[in-house]
Amino acid sequence: MEDVSYGKKNRRSIAAPNSALQSYQLQSELIKCKFNFKISFPLVSTAVTVCYDKYGCFSDDPPFDNLLMALPSHPDSIDTSFVLYTNTNALNTREILAGEYSSISNSSFNPMHKVALIIHGFTQSGKDDWVKEMAGELLKKEQMNVIVVDWGQGSSMSTPYQNAAGNARLIGVQVALLIDVLSQEFNVSLEKFHIVGHSLGAHVGGFAAEKLRENGKLIGRITGMDPAGPGFEIDNTAARLDQSDAMFVDIIHTDVREGLLDMDSFGLKRPCGHVDFYPNEGQHQPGCEATNVVANAVDSYLENGQVSFHWLFGCNHMKSIAYFTASINNACTMTAFPCDNWDDFREGKCFFCQGDCPQMGYGADSYRGAKPVNLFLTTEENLFCVGDHYFSVTLLSDEQTQPSAIFQMLDNTMKIKLSGVYGDVETYEKRSVNAGNSSFALSSSQDIGKLLSITLEFQGSGFYLNDVIVYSVADNKRY
Repeated sequence: MEDVSYGKKNRRSIAAPNSALQSYQLQSELIKCKFNFKISFPLVSTAVTVCYDKYGCFSDDPPFDNLLMALPSHPDSIDTSFVLYTNTNALNTREILAGEYSSISNSSFNPMHKVALIIHGFTQSGKDDWVKEMAGELLKKEQMNVIVVDWGQGSSMSTPYQNAAGNARLIGVQVALLIDVLSQEFNVSLEKFHIVGHSLGAHVGGFAAEKLRENGKLIGRITGMDPAGPGFEIDNTAARLDQSDAMFVDIIHTDVREGLLDMDSFGLKRPCGHVDFYPNEGQHQPGCEATNVVANAVDSYLENGQVSFHWLFGCNHMKSIAYFTASINNACTMTAFPCDNWDDFREGKCFFCQGDCPQMGYGADSYRGAKPVNLFLTTEENLFCVGDHYFSVTLLSDEQTQPSAIFQMLDNTMKIKLSGVYGDVETYEKRSVNAGNSSFALSSSQDIGKLLSITLEFQGSGFYLNDVIVYSVADNKRY
């Protein structure tokens, strides 16, 4: 029996409407990126609580008093399913777990193996191609149980964003109840649970963990693939994913562009894990330039008559999925470096983690630092791995001999190319240089071999160069 309570002085129970915002929506809608991405703002709603049987009650009291987060819809309208894939059924059979002992005991679930839960985000479903691809890669990696949390009816394109965000709270409780059954009835150690969530799915993991922690339970790991930003850029950790939600929380930020509005990017910019990875500054991912995205969409349409709207309008946001999936069985690594900010990283000031550099993706949990850390790296369009093929180039000049007045008036830029036995590596664009010392970082997905030469392409008023120092991270050697 569910009820919705209105007002605080004269409460009464009535049947729950299909949406907590029903009858209170403005007629106008905000459309995001031609996605049919609707955000409807309520005039005044006095609804403060909805209760759904075993899932408990949900309030819009702080920290959930948020225009971008409505109260959860009825569980029946979402119809969440848990789909089990194991090395036994090898993705050929969709086994549905009802969260009850009998459905689990009669399945191929193996309590001796790890449990990975894949949770999709907004406008997605558990039937999306990337979900099955990731499940397959995980099963190739090792013996495990992969459970896909499919809440597509509560996060579809026809669902306003704030309703989907609110539904994430309910899905979190449902996931927590499933983990409870698996840990209590089947003796699965909490350390064996690994939630992998994208966008709103990352926060579903946070809400599940919050529910579990009410009973003193902490799961092993949560990976947030570009956690959703709109409505979640808040300080209160009870309303979003944060590092206290698991023994280890790793985050991949790929769409955190700056803007005047909360909706200017899909991803959460603030650090919220034990390790927070910002590939390519967390924005403008390789291959997501407008010309590439359109060209790929045209090719996809010509090949199979379909276009992925998620990649067409949310390429940067989706790249977090591609990075994590590629990392599971890829022999090369995506090495990242602790750094205070992106500018310091680009200037080659952060390549000194003494052989203990964290790896973005599946292997991130091999790094357990003493405190939370922000990590930066660069990737390429097709070869996501970079490994240790980074170089720091420092240009040494005598500041007193430079034409300083002209330097201040004109834009002086430098492009650098290093040539080795096996290939070249160069800066992607020209960088500004100043009187005095200037540093640059270069990266390559392939080993260029022994360094043979350096080419400097300068444009500007003039530059008196005294010396050049090149440091190879892989060789730990200066040239």
